[in-house]
Amino acid sequence: LRTLRRPHYFWRNQTQLLAQLFLLMADSIYCLRQEMWCLKPIKKRDSLLIMHAILSHPALIDCRRLFLRDYEIYINIGVHDFEKKAEQRVILNVDLYVPLAMNTPKNDQLDEVVDYDFMRETIKDRAAKGHIQLQETFCDDIVTAMLQHPKVLAARVSTSKPDVYPDCYSVGVEVFRMKQV
Repeated sequence: LRTLRRPHYFWRNQTQLLAQLFLLMADSIYCLRQEMWCLKPIKKRDSLLIMHAILSHPALIDCRRLFLRDYEIYINIGVHDFEKKAEQRVILNVDLYVPLAMNTPKNDQLDEVVDYDFMRETIKDRAAKGHIQLQETFCDDIVTAMLQHPKVLAARVSTSKPDVYPDCYSVGVEVFRMKQV
């Protein structure tokens, strides 16, 4: 009710919010044009804006996004001695961006699209190669492998270790990469 009685407060705050969102999106698009993902840490509520900034890249406009959510595996990962003694639980999320022209089935056949098993098997293959020191290395290896698929134009991969610290939900890494277009 206070907002309705004093609409100038509402408009001033909305204008400020729109200005902040515009600056964040402009910064995101600039970074994407530089072919790297360099967003500063942002609040959770801005995640939709980040997705919009990614999808606003001209090369991704006509893409389908395939995803693998909360894929849980146990792997040998970590630099500390206690981490090297046993496998740790790692949660992965993968988004693949595939041009619609390369991922729109005409005959309803699996070979016409990118198979979800590709994502799972790629992760399993990398995990099976042995101990990994850093999540950053694991994440980079997976995004690189995802981009090896001839139909995939861009990929976003995040990894998190939910059991490292008792006082937080998880620690993790995320990376977005795109092929040269």
